[in-house]
Amino acid sequence: MSTFARIAKNTASLAAGNLITKFLSLAFFVYVARRLGDLGFGRFSTATALVGLAAVLPNYIARPYLIRETARAPQKAGLILAQVSLTNFVFSLLLFATLRVIAPHLGYHPDTVAAILILGFALVFDTATNSYHAALAGFERLDLSALLNIGNTLITVTVGGAVLWLGYGLTPLVLSYATAKFLTFGLALGMLRRVGAAPAPRFDPALMLTLLKGSWPFFVTTLFVMLYARLDIVMLSFFRPESEVGYYNAAYKVMEGLGLLSASFVTAIYPVLSRLFVDRPDRLREVYHQSLRYLVAFVLPAATGLALIADDLMPLLFGASFAPAATALAILVWGQALDGINPLLSQTLRATDRERSVAVITGIGAAINLVANLILIPPYGLYGAAIATVLSFGILLVINLWAIHAVVGAVPLRGPLLRTLAATLLMAGSLYYLSRWVLAGWPAGGRLALTLVAGFVLYPAFAWICGVLDAADRRLLLTPLRRRFAPKTPAGR
Repeated sequence: MSTFARIAKNTASLAAGNLITKFLSLAFFVYVARRLGDLGFGRFSTATALVGLAAVLPNYIARPYLIRETARAPQKAGLILAQVSLTNFVFSLLLFATLRVIAPHLGYHPDTVAAILILGFALVFDTATNSYHAALAGFERLDLSALLNIGNTLITVTVGGAVLWLGYGLTPLVLSYATAKFLTFGLALGMLRRVGAAPAPRFDPALMLTLLKGSWPFFVTTLFVMLYARLDIVMLSFFRPESEVGYYNAAYKVMEGLGLLSASFVTAIYPVLSRLFVDRPDRLREVYHQSLRYLVAFVLPAATGLALIADDLMPLLFGASFAPAATALAILVWGQALDGINPLLSQTLRATDRERSVAVITGIGAAINLVANLILIPPYGLYGAAIATVLSFGILLVINLWAIHAVVGAVPLRGPLLRTLAATLLMAGSLYYLSRWVLAGWPAGGRLALTLVAGFVLYPAFAWICGVLDAADRRLLLTPLRRRFAPKTPAGR
């Protein structure tokens, strides 16, 4: 199987799993928001954001580092995971003890404090599962990783949905989250045994020291990434009402759907790039170049389309009270578009043993994000947080492109970018005319559905006309179809 065929297979497996989990998760979050209301959903959002930010400590031996080391030395995966599991367990207990002391004094509602403590304890299982995900990715068994995500989501949605349907509130809901984390941990362990990478019951002090030393640049980067992802919500909870935290988190959850395919693609390509750097460094530049073109061709039109439908989408999903989330979503999608490209640049740097550069770059971006949030959130609330996200991701992209130039040299992207921009503008103009004029009097649900269908039809057509895909790309796309529908040749002829 060729390199890109293998990447495509893993991307498809992970993207399919992510699509299912994201759909289920989004439907569940919509249900949670409608059952708890904007204030209860704001408390839920505050607790998950704060614990998610703190979770970086138990995940000290970071997932990207584990993927790289497993991909390069799969025979040592079990021994590596044993040391990582021990680290996860010790750090999780330390973090829970810290939260138990600090959380009651943060000024939050008692329900929010209880949720923080329950979710903090669940990190004991969640951090181990994250490590197991990394090992599966290192073995390029992203199909199993996708199944693990689906299993976790199904358990969470089933148990949590039942709790809310029976009329219970926030605390029983987060208890269902903790239960799902425990059950998913057992499922992950079973999958590791299937690929022959279950943690070996042996403590290796020398290996542990190597892992702790080697992972610190990844840990620093992960810390900064978590600041990007969670700090704005946590800061909103200090400066603005908890209902506004709920609006922002609702927009953020929808925005994350935009990154499904790009995140799956980057996850699939990372172990390949790690091996190419060792075995075929000449091939690495070609794979990176093609990957960057594909990402740009996806994220630009996807962000544009989501911004156009935000006004109809958010009230329809979450209810009329969540209308303020629509403007936040229309801003945030551009941050997600930039963040769909940034991971490829970061992972390429990591794959070429430049993880310290990634840590420095991400730290600069996190500092900009912190300052921007401090300036913009007090006067502008959730809209200021959204603008700060876009600003920091844009600066991060510029710095990443400068850094990656030293690794792969100049990449001819101007032509593909202009062609993608032309196709996107044609699609955007058509959709705007359709939704604002032709369908202006329609109910929001019908207008939204037809606009989405039109977008899925129009962009591929305009992309083909504008030459977004070159001849090699078209052959790559059409080859599976030709094989599928080619006439069968009788054996022996």
